[in-house]
Amino acid sequence: MTKKIVEKRRFPRHEVYTPAQLEMFDDSFPVSVEELSIEGLTIRSSRSIAPETYVAIRINVGRDIVFHCQIVWIANILTGSKEDMYKMGLQIDAILDRGNEIIDIAEREILIQDLIVIIKRVDADYNCNES
Repeated sequence: MTKKIVEKRRFPRHEVYTPAQLEMFDDSFPVSVEELSIEGLTIRSSRSIAPETYVAIRINVGRDIVFHCQIVWIANILTGSKEDMYKMGLQIDAILDRGNEIIDIAEREILIQDLIVIIKRVDADYNCNES
């Protein structure tokens, strides 16, 4: 019998693939953002971070958007390479755009939609230039 998974998220996650920087108190390294929503992110990294750790995720789209988050879960994923790769789910505590905190849910939704459009446009431009 197949168990049905019940989605508990209040807001849908949107698939995106964009480079970002994970920043902690004493370290910083590149990651990839794979999903994005008003309340959370999914990232991929070659380094693991323990759940409950607070981090910042910086995405540059012509300006820095900084997500202050807490790691909620982590999974070691198989990639077929010799290097370990991890997928992590993060809960967003705060979003900063140009140094201003985006608090209102409606403002967050507008910012997330703008980010999705910008990221997909950059990705499409990159793919067109590669052809």
